[in-house]
Amino acid sequence: MSDSQRTRRWVSARPALWLVVFVLSPLLLLVLLAYGISVVLLHLALWLTWGPLGRRVLFVYSNSPVWQDYVEQNLLPRLPENAIVLNWSERRNWNRWTLSYLAFCFFVAVESSTR
Repeated sequence: MSDSQRTRRWVSARPALWLVVFVLSPLLLLVLLAYGISVVLLHLALWLTWGPLGRRVLFVYSNSPVWQDYVEQNLLPRLPENAIVLNWSERRNWNRWTLSYLAFCFFVAVESSTR
């Protein structure tokens, strides 16, 4: 295939590409808007509910044989009394509609997207 044929083929494909971009851009904007609103609402809920209670710590650990004893004997007693503690090994029992679960999922997603 010659260069001119490739160019003609690319030019003829461009209107279809622009049509797809034009059709999908409102959907993309709605998704970004919904994500932005959910982030603001989560932060607002954390600020309004945990802030007055003095909750500043969300601690997640697991039942690993390597560090479970150390965490339970040395770290957990040092946490503030109003800290939220989640055990990753018992995540099947977590209530998915709690603020701690939503905060954990959000911050894990943010952390994994920055890597």
